[in-house]
Amino acid sequence: MGVWGMGLAQSDEFCEVYERFMEAYDEGEAVPEIEKAILDSYHAEFDDADGVMHNVYFALAKAEWMCCAPSERILRRVQEIIESDADLEFYRELGASPSDVSLRAKKLEQFWQTLQTPRKSARKRRPDPSMREKPFPELAPGDCFAYKYGEGRRVLIILDRFQFDQWCKEQVFCCVLRRTFAVSELSSIDYLNEEVGCAGCYLGVDFPGASTLRRLGSISVPPHARNQILGSNTFAVNHKADFKKDYSQRESVLLRELLSHRATARLFP
Repeated sequence: MGVWGMGLAQSDEFCEVYERFMEAYDEGEAVPEIEKAILDSYHAEFDDADGVMHNVYFALAKAEWMCCAPSERILRRVQEIIESDADLEFYRELGASPSDVSLRAKKLEQFWQTLQTPRKSARKRRPDPSMREKPFPELAPGDCFAYKYGEGRRVLIILDRFQFDQWCKEQVFCCVLRRTFAVSELSSIDYLNEEVGCAGCYLGVDFPGASTLRRLGSISVPPHARNQILGSNTFAVNHKADFKKDYSQRESVLLRELLSHRATARLFP
């Protein structure tokens, strides 16, 4: 489980469940079927009383509220979790401070109040992201950027820009360093000797917006880095949620090692 704040959406489980729900919803699946598939997949690994499941239920409740399709089962479970203070106790076990727990309690109360107020209209189903266009910020291979993550900053490095002949959409191949940096550290990062948290290919619609990025400088990267690292026949499009996931427990390699040969699959969400 990855948590980077007390907000409802500041956990890996919440983000992953919400994004998975909406992707299925946009593909035309019925809400009850999406709910069942998600719960079945999590119950295969976690007991329903496990604290990890709290954010699963919260995300389902939020998604169904957005779609004007609330489930009595989900709402009842969310109410039980909040009223029993089970979620607050779970966050205490994770090491949350008293002030953080107090903030979490306020967020939960606000969330429950939101769920009690029906939306006027359901979220519209959206087309496949691959069918939408969004320009990339100004960038080039080797460019390094910082963006806010929790109380610190993460570093994103552009490794390549490319476009498949058979597909007109441009993509960026980039990586995110594993470590979270203090603002004061950003000017002295030894990029090549930092571990990589994740690496992947992204369309403009899934890439961070220019307003969220701070340019740090540039490093040298090999030409056609995507082909060298992923292989020329690999076709994949990653998701924007990758930029907010917790990679602190993921096995990794140094950036200089990633750039020198093909990486193993463990670096790719």
